[in-house]
Amino acid sequence: MKKKILSAVALLVLASLFLFACDGAKDAAKFTIKDHYTTAGTNGVLTSYDIDGKEYVIFDQFLELLNPTIHRVGNVYEMVDGVPMPKKSEDGFYYLDDGMLYSTEKPIEALRLDSETYDKMEDIKFPIYYKDDVIALDEGVKKVNDTVFYPLEHLAEVFSFKAENGEFVFAEKDENELEILNQKDYDWYIDQKETGQYADNNCGPSCAVMSLYFQKGYDKAITAETARNTRINDGGWWFTSDVSDYLKDSGVKHKMKFYKNPDSLLAPLREGKICIICIDSSTLRYNPDNNSRFNKYYTGGGGHFIIVNGYKVVDGRLYYIVNDPNSWGMKYADGTYMGKDRYYDAIDIDKTVREWSREYYIVDNN
Repeated sequence: MKKKILSAVALLVLASLFLFACDGAKDAAKFTIKDHYTTAGTNGVLTSYDIDGKEYVIFDQFLELLNPTIHRVGNVYEMVDGVPMPKKSEDGFYYLDDGMLYSTEKPIEALRLDSETYDKMEDIKFPIYYKDDVIALDEGVKKVNDTVFYPLEHLAEVFSFKAENGEFVFAEKDENELEILNQKDYDWYIDQKETGQYADNNCGPSCAVMSLYFQKGYDKAITAETARNTRINDGGWWFTSDVSDYLKDSGVKHKMKFYKNPDSLLAPLREGKICIICIDSSTLRYNPDNNSRFNKYYTGGGGHFIIVNGYKVVDGRLYYIVNDPNSWGMKYADGTYMGKDRYYDAIDIDKTVREWSREYYIVDNN
C-alpha cells in the first residue's frame, strides 16, 4: 500500500513537471527572435522579436541604427553632474530631436529568450515628444528591466519607412556619400608640440595655420609659432575670436556659424570645405590601442581646437575625420602623426560642441 501511494505521488510530481515544462515552453514561444534588418548604406543589423504574435524592436537599438547621414533622431540633452544625459520631462515624455545623433549612454543588456524573461515583461506607456508633436502609445509597449520594446509597425509609420526583404526602405532616400575626406596633395598637418614657447596652449594657432595651409598652400615662413606671436595673450588660450581675427588678417576666407546638429558640419564637408571647432577634449572616449585610428589617443584634455576635414560611416556609425594638433610626437608605426586624419565618434563631437562652444568656422577650399 505504501509503495502504491509513493508511486501515485511520483506520478503526480512527474505530471506537474511535465505541465510546468509545457507552460514554460509555451511562454518561451511567446518571446522569440523574428527577423533581422539592415538600413541602406550601413552594416548595422537590427534584431526584431515576436512577442505574443506581434513584431517588436528594442527602442534604443532602433534609434542608434537609423541611417546616420540623414535618417537620424537623438536625445535632447541636459547636464547631470557635468555629464550630458537624455532629457526626460516631468510628465514622463522622452524628448527627441530630428537631425541629432542618438546614444543610449549605457550598453543594452543581453536578454535570454526564456519564460522567465517573458514573465518579467510589463506593459507600459511610452510617450515621445518629437517634431513638436506627442507620439503616445498607451498600450502595446513592453519593458523588461530598463529595456523597452516598441512595436515595429508604429515606428515605421512615424519614421516613414517600410521593412522589405530584411531592409528598412525609407520614403526619403539617402543619396549622400558614406565617406568624405578633404585632403591636399601636400602635408598641411601641424603637431602643436613643435610650435614654440607656448606649445601647451597652441591648439588655436595650430588649427588657424592648418586652415591657412589648406586654403592657400603650404608656406614654411608661416608657422603656428609665428601666428602665436601676433597674439601672445600672455601665453594663454586663443579664443574663437582670436582664431577668426588671425584668419581674417591672413586673408583666409571663412564664415562663423553656430552649430545646430551634425548637418552643420556634414554639409560644408560635402562641399570640400573644412571646419574649425572648439571642444572639451576630456569628454571624448579614450582608445588605448596605439594601432587604432579611432577615438581619442591621449588621456585628459580640456578646451581644445581641432579641424574636421571629413567623415566616414563605419558599421552604421558616423565618425568625423579630424586633424587634432595634440599629437606631441606620437606616431603610428608608419610614421604618421596620431592626430592626423583621426576618427572621432560623431556622438561625442555632437555632445561636446553643444555643451562647450557652438561657435565654429567653415573654411573654404580655395
